[in-house]
This record gives sequence, structure tokens and C-alpha cells, in this order.
Amino acid sequence: MSRRARLVLFLVAAAGVSVLYACAFFGMPAFGSSFHPYRDHAVPAAVAHATPNVVSAVNYDQRALDTLGEETILLGSVIGAAVLLRPSKEEREATTVRDGGRVLEATALVGYLLLPVTLLIGVDVVVHGHLTPDGGFQGGVVLGTAVHLLYLSGHYRALERVRPLPVLNAGEALGYRRVRRTGHRRDHCRRRVPDQRSAVRHLRVAAVRRDGAGAQHRRRGGGGLGGDRAVGQVPGTGPAGAGAMSVYAYFVAAWLLVVGSLGIVRSANLVHTVVCLSIAQAGTYVLLVAVGYQRGPAAPVFSSTNPPSTDVVDPLVQAMALTDIVVSATVTALLLALAIQIAKRHGMLDPDELSSLKG
Repeated sequence: MSRRARLVLFLVAAAGVSVLYACAFFGMPAFGSSFHPYRDHAVPAAVAHATPNVVSAVNYDQRALDTLGEETILLGSVIGAAVLLRPSKEEREATTVRDGGRVLEATALVGYLLLPVTLLIGVDVVVHGHLTPDGGFQGGVVLGTAVHLLYLSGHYRALERVRPLPVLNAGEALGYRRVRRTGHRRDHCRRRVPDQRSAVRHLRVAAVRRDGAGAQHRRRGGGGLGGDRAVGQVPGTGPAGAGAMSVYAYFVAAWLLVVGSLGIVRSANLVHTVVCLSIAQAGTYVLLVAVGYQRGPAAPVFSSTNPPSTDVVDPLVQAMALTDIVVSATVTALLLALAIQIAKRHGMLDPDELSSLKG
């Protein structure tokens, strides 16, 4: 398919998606509202199973089959990338790595300035992993990003000096062993969340109240999801300052999706295509954040300072964003590995000039 034909097909599809997006936007509840029906059912179910981390309960209990499918995609992408990147008979592993070209001074300055900030943020998230959804997983990603800032700002040798692979592999094995011991200990102890029965009763009553408010709103002629918004009101135009944030959040999500998709259609380089796909994927993250945003509630992780009766944000949005990020990272790695193989075999990355691929 030519680039012009792809552009025409994109414009037709974008028009239809824009109509659906606009209809969904005007049918949403007010930005930052407390109307989250799934949250009102997911939190009591997690507490009933003595799971203080509601995001983990959503991922591995309430929607375990969905997570299994997503992890299957992750596993398939990792295996595919490993197979594509394995050396052929004609290739040999390079024992020495050249420093490469000159790094722009602006890039080096920004990288070195962001390096300590990124390290501090990553350590803070890891240390407070027991208070954040899904533990310190996000902190590990931030720390990995900080380490690779050295590669972007300097050279590969600098990355090698701060990334001793044997030490990291040993630490990963010890960490996995610790996770297994913690799981076995929990199975033996079967510790329950404090005040579980009263918390479940409280949360179920809150769910009934929210459902009742939504039903009353629908009887008055409101939208299907607009549990606390007047008829015809643009999402987020209720409390002061919410309207602009709501419009910006949904606009940024749509803009990232359009720019990324248009870049895929007009791209003349497969690596550029993969980058554009990541940009379009980032639009889904912003959309999930906009849908799940609430004012005031805490993270859906219960502890002695955050009892189960505390009002929390919607855990489904966080669970979906978490799996979305992980799966997109592995799929991106698979596509980049495929681009490397295409460049080796054909000597080019322009999809319009590539000849038919044969195994």
C-alpha cells in the first residue's frame, strides 16, 4: 500500500474514531468525580480476600484471565525479540565497543541534570513501595531510566561502569527468592486486614449509595455514566478549576493518539514507526489518568495508617495502566528487534522500498 493510500485510509478511520471519542467525552461523569462503579465493587472484593493492595487484587484475582492473556503477549514478545536478536552463523560478538559520535552539548547538559533527580525519585518510590499500587515496580523502572541517561548523555563505556551485569543478575535472583519466601510466609500466617468485616460493610454501603445516586441521575434524564453531572454539562465544568484540567487531559490524550497514528502512516523509517507507535500508546496512559482522576481519595493500598474504610481511587484504571505499560514495552522491543533484522537482510528501513520478506 502506498503512503498516499495509507493517508486516505487514516483520515477516514480518524473521522469515525473522532465521532466516537466526542460522544464518549460528553457522556463521561464530571472530571474528578466520585462516581466509579467498578471501584465500589472491586475494593470490597479485595478486602474480603484479605488483600491490602487492591491493584494487585484486580490484576491477579478479579481479572486474572485478562492478566493471563496480557502476560502471554508479554512472554511471546520477549521470546520473539530473543530469537530475532540471536547472532547468525556469520556474526560474531564484538568484544570492544567504540565510543561513537559526539553528543550534543544540550543533550548532555539535560541528561546530567536529570540524572540525580531521576535517581532520587526512583529510590523514593522503591522505599515507599508498600504504600504505592503494585509496590516498588515503578521505582525500578525509574531507576533503570536514570542509569541509561548516562548512555544518552555520554557514551556506552560510562553505562558499563555503573551497570555491572553479574551484580544485577545476582540481586535479581535474591530478590525473587525473597518474594517467594514472603508469599509462603503469608500463606502460613494468613494475616487478615484489620477491621475487615466492618470495612467490607462500610464499602458495600458506600457502593449502594453511589449506585443509587447514579440511578436517580439517570431517572432525571442524565447520561448513562454521569452519576454526578447535570444534563448536557461538559465533563469537568462543575467545581472550580476542573473544567480546564478536564479539557486539557482529554485533548492531550487525543492529540498524542492522532500525532502518533499520523506518524505511523507517514513514516519512511521502521524505527520511526515504532517510536510513533509508542507516542500513540502514551495517549492511552493520559486517557486512563483522566478517567480515573479523583480529588482527595488515597491510593488503593491499605495499611495501619490507611484503613480499609478510607475512600480510595479507582484501582481498575491503575491496573490497566500498569499492564498497558509493561506490554507496550515488550512489544516495542519485539518491533525494534524485527527492524534490526530487516536492516540486516535488506539494508534499508523504508517500508515503501522494502522488497517482499521471505523466511
